Amino acid sequence: MIEGAISVPCIQVRDHRREHVERTVIEETPLALYVNGHELVTLMCTPLAVEDLVIGFLMGEGIIGRLEDVVLLRACLDEGLVNVRLARPEVALPQRRILTSGCSGGVTFADLSGARMPVAVSLHIAPARLVELMDQMQHSGPLHGHVWGLHTSALSDGDTLLAVAQDVGRHNTIDKIWGQCLRRGIATEGRLLLSTGRISSEMLGKAARMRVELVASRTSPTSLSVPLAEAWGITLIGYVRGQRMDVYTHPGRLVWPPEE
Repeated sequence: MIEGAISVPCIQVRDHRREHVERTVIEETPLALYVNGHELVTLMCTPLAVEDLVIGFLMGEGIIGRLEDVVLLRACLDEGLVNVRLARPEVALPQRRILTSGCSGGVTFADLSGARMPVAVSLHIAPARLVELMDQMQHSGPLHGHVWGLHTSALSDGDTLLAVAQDVGRHNTIDKIWGQCLRRGIATEGRLLLSTGRISSEMLGKAARMRVELVASRTSPTSLSVPLAEAWGITLIGYVRGQRMDVYTHPGRLVWPPEE
């Protein structure tokens, strides 16, 4: 069985006919994260690229500021545990959790009030190229073609996909992207972020902390993510499907073809 997916029995019904079959579903498991010996949070996730997920989560929550702040990261997936030791043992861990709208029980400690420095404007892209990148992303990742019900995200420079991540939780894919980029030395500033999932406030907050300039999804943003994108200078685009898209904020980064 492919990593990140499991086989389960089910009754398949087709044209009123029933058949006992095995179906492949995406794996979802709790992962308890301990930092400096203290339990911080339990993440519901797909056990793929766990180190990327943990590093990206710690970075996004402001617990670390760089990869070198982590001196030990040990994952024991059989027990559902990840132990992290930081270079500074006296780091005060946040206590106030915010349950987010992310699937699989998203959680953040971050302030989502909107007080953040707007991103710069260095990225420009043609809408047609954005559609092509979205299509590439949807056909990428180790679980593509094996299971349904998963989310995929990708970071791009406008030419190629620099990083791709998949998970049962859409917010987890953003953390995995950030962790992967930190571990591989890929800059996130000035890039564009693609996702199959709904863009909510906590996802947009992660993008803003990565200094991403454009966030695009196959589906909708939420009512809170739109004003946050406006305030933070992020181009927010939804429903990128085929030849259509909805541009909610800062359309100046899109390079439109000349009208006939």
